[in-house]
Amino acid sequence: MKSISKKVLTFILSLMLIFTMIPREVYANEFSYSKIIDPIYDYARNFSEGLAAVMKDGKWGYIDKTGKTVLEFKYDIAYSFSENKALVGMIGTKDDGYDEYSAISWGLIDKEGKSTPLLYDDGSQFSTIYYEEYFSFEQTSQYLYNGALTMRAVGWDATFGTDGKMMFANTQLGQIHQPTEGVVAVYAEGTDFIGYIDQKTGEILFEDKNFADVRPFNQGMAFVCFYDQNLGQYHWKIMDINGNFLSDTIYSNFYVKNLYSEYKIFNDNTLASVQDSNGKWGAIDISGKTVLPFIYDNLRVFDEGVAAFSRDGKFGFIDINGNEVIAPQFDDVSLFNNGIAVARVGDSAFCIDKYGKKIVGAEKLPVDTYFVESGFYDDGSIRYIVYSPGRYVIFEENGKYGLGEIKFTPSLPTANEMDSWALEEVTLAIKNNLVPNNLQNMYRADITRVDFAALVVKAIEEVAEKDINEILKEKTGKTLYELVSKYPFEDTTNTNVIAAQALGIINGKSEGKFAPYDTITRQEAAALLMRTAKYFGQESVSEGKGFNDSKDIANYAKEAVDYVAGLEIMTGKSGNVFAPTDSYNREQAYMTIYRLFNVLVNK
Repeated sequence: MKSISKKVLTFILSLMLIFTMIPREVYANEFSYSKIIDPIYDYARNFSEGLAAVMKDGKWGYIDKTGKTVLEFKYDIAYSFSENKALVGMIGTKDDGYDEYSAISWGLIDKEGKSTPLLYDDGSQFSTIYYEEYFSFEQTSQYLYNGALTMRAVGWDATFGTDGKMMFANTQLGQIHQPTEGVVAVYAEGTDFIGYIDQKTGEILFEDKNFADVRPFNQGMAFVCFYDQNLGQYHWKIMDINGNFLSDTIYSNFYVKNLYSEYKIFNDNTLASVQDSNGKWGAIDISGKTVLPFIYDNLRVFDEGVAAFSRDGKFGFIDINGNEVIAPQFDDVSLFNNGIAVARVGDSAFCIDKYGKKIVGAEKLPVDTYFVESGFYDDGSIRYIVYSPGRYVIFEENGKYGLGEIKFTPSLPTANEMDSWALEEVTLAIKNNLVPNNLQNMYRADITRVDFAALVVKAIEEVAEKDINEILKEKTGKTLYELVSKYPFEDTTNTNVIAAQALGIINGKSEGKFAPYDTITRQEAAALLMRTAKYFGQESVSEGKGFNDSKDIANYAKEAVDYVAGLEIMTGKSGNVFAPTDSYNREQAYMTIYRLFNVLVNK
């Protein structure tokens, strides 16, 4: 007898769940931790793009997730892979005509070990002084972002391309931030130049502005600093890519996510956590409008639908609407990462879920993977840093390092987290592994293009029962990270976006731009769902419904609307209208990706 495939069996069980829902507690916070790489290394960095940099007998090399050596142990320093390349250094001797000293020569390597040296603008090898007691380069970005790497060493800032050639250097410009969105922010203390330059042309931008400091652009916005002569103090304002200020409102501080890559200030639902001139924290949206009042002692970055806030010296979490979801009770907390955060109380720390409850099983995780002493405060008390553990963690045993893996399934959503009509199908989408852990929140919020790309990739993986890297290799002949390193978009290197684009499902919005944080409309969602279905060869089963507002549907989306309506993946609203330009939120996206999944596994 022919066996039932995993996907068909999952679908059958899902249909049964429509009528007999399994109690929610069955799925609550399933956590497991296992050691996958034995502690045999002198030092280790985490897995990135399938490889981990590890040190043995004083030399660095790279291993895969089975512990197999992929790149031999020959480097004096090595960093993690990003965009299919990794930064490595070799210690040697350099004579600059005045003195002879130990120096590190830097280069980029690919996953076959082919090396590309970093070069000064005169073509000579880029190197920095090596101090055994202090590795000056440890404080810099270390990773490529959108094809650029900015290094900050003693007396030197420089940005290099993937070809190893120097793009900018501090002899010309001063301190350089990592380029973002085609613009480079430069701060040259003691000089007349503090501002921005075009990454491609080197042209100076916004020359009429008298900046005191500048920060990178993200989503077309940047925080810029000015000095107020009358008040005798510095303050920050928000400027768009055309040099216009959002408002006259000034801020004294702000939080940043992904400091050395996309420099993201506006996060979940385009919220930025900022401090006003009175020292209180609140949140603004990308138009500059105050969304959450300035009443908090501290308000950190929004992530996975929540942000840590403090009151009377204790931390809790609020959601994007300002609702207190975890009461202030902790001495410190981390960001959430795939449904897990770390909380500290006194000298102990533990993992919590999105409801503030301790995660059962997480106590098996070595505490030094997320809770680290980092010195002392002026009053003699211990300074701690808390990290939210990712999928892979580094652990230490008897002075040697290994790597472990975390698997975590968050609790299913509750009825009050979304509209009642969405709960059943959203829950089934989650149970069928169609919604990544980090997107299981903010169900009523409009979905962004980058988040919809994540849903598309998950659906393709689940239907094909293959990893996206394997799928891409079969379809394009290239790995995911080789495709990333082709840089089809200048405003994102998100792997889900690149994968969906390579499979012909997602396109850019304009030349070289993807606009990852733009939200999508109903007709755009229809087009993306149709392309995903056609990728698997799915034919429509009818001619659609003939909506009363068909004339309002854009030409590019007419076929798609009929297609998804015919398959009953997307249906119209009351009054037999499709409302093509209406917004599309997360719960709607999760429901329709689940319906698409059901169509494809039963075709």
